[in-house]
Amino acid sequence: GDMPPLIKKMAESSSLFGVGPMASVAGAVAGEVGRELLKYSPEVIIENGGDLFIKTKKERVSAVFAGESPLSMKLGIKLFPKKSGYGLSTSSGKIGHSLSLGNGDAVLCISESPLLSDAAATTIGNRIKTAADIEEGLKYARTINEIDGCLIIIGDRMGVSGDIKLVKI
Repeated sequence: GDMPPLIKKMAESSSLFGVGPMASVAGAVAGEVGRELLKYSPEVIIENGGDLFIKTKKERVSAVFAGESPLSMKLGIKLFPKKSGYGLSTSSGKIGHSLSLGNGDAVLCISESPLLSDAAATTIGNRIKTAADIEEGLKYARTINEIDGCLIIIGDRMGVSGDIKLVKI
């Protein structure tokens, strides 16, 4: 009832994905800070532990860090200008301090909302235990209307679904 609006958004979005509100905290903060800074600058990139808010006027490339995976820092995501800006979030079962129930090196989701991309990357990441889970993870990602694209990396295997343009770095 009397929750701050951002906390309410976190609780609502994370419940869509069967995770707790803290699964979207980094994306929520990146999005709120980024949208506030748009009052002062037409371009903003906020990075918060693998969760980004991006509003850019030109194409950019974001490298994909996937820990010990041989694919880490070998490929990037081409980022295109988008009127409203968007979120790019990465979850990992092997790196970082956040709890993940999965074993993926990197599960990346893109959405108009950094908060939603964060919660989605977490829930999909929780499903990735072995490389055999990549296809099921991507299949699940395609059922989330709010997610524009998903990239899953585990070991030397990867899968991509949706509106993601990969580039070699």
